[in-house]
Amino acid sequence: LQDAARVICLRGRLLSQVGRGGMLLAELSEEQALSAIEGREARVSIGASNGPRATVLSGDVAALSEIKARLDGTGVFNRWVKVDFAAHSPMVEGAAAELRRALSGLRPLRQRAALYSTVLGRRCEGVELCAGYWARNLREPVRLWHTMQQLEEERPLFVEISPHPVLAPSLEAGLRALGREATVLPALRRGEDPEQVLAAFLPEAPQAGERDELCYELRWESSGEPRRTAAPIGRWLIIPDRTERGGGERGRLAEAVARGMAR
Repeated sequence: LQDAARVICLRGRLLSQVGRGGMLLAELSEEQALSAIEGREARVSIGASNGPRATVLSGDVAALSEIKARLDGTGVFNRWVKVDFAAHSPMVEGAAAELRRALSGLRPLRQRAALYSTVLGRRCEGVELCAGYWARNLREPVRLWHTMQQLEEERPLFVEISPHPVLAPSLEAGLRALGREATVLPALRRGEDPEQVLAAFLPEAPQAGERDELCYELRWESSGEPRRTAAPIGRWLIIPDRTERGGGERGRLAEAVARGMAR
């Protein structure tokens, strides 16, 4: 948990120091996107490949504006992504190098659960998530479409963990293109009560008998290590504010996050 907090906070801090940039979503294949940015590669990169015809371009706003004008002129759907930085572009190369140095002591562990990486575009073991991996995560494209094509599960269930579903439409379109059956659900929706959103998605799970497996609480033993136990429907782990301290499960979780942020 401390390492996770360290990665998140260092990454966020470094991105906040990057100059202003932009990201543009376009209805283009990856090959078409590469053609669109030709001649501007020092200023713009493919930021994400989210589907067969859903590509995000990232980089200098002026260069992206030129590309946008050309796409508008040819009737290709595109829209700005609501961010003021250009992750996965040449603008973050310095931040990625600094992140690699800052996370040099990271020691990732082998995972028991299936882990698919949109950096590598494939299933991985977990030990690959070293400092160099997180530098690549910041600079290289998000290979969501490539990763979707590697899924081994027969009927996958996707839960998008974000303040508001952004990737759900791309996931659904990509899975349709692959002829795959899957369920795509949000963890949160902007302006809606979080517990109601979570409660609403449970009936949509592929099999009713699996619902209990989607909900867990953390119990902290005397050793300070968390133990995952199945929780009844409707009980959720509430992540505390970073300033919260004191005894109990929430206080210990807050302290662990704070230790990771301070490293």
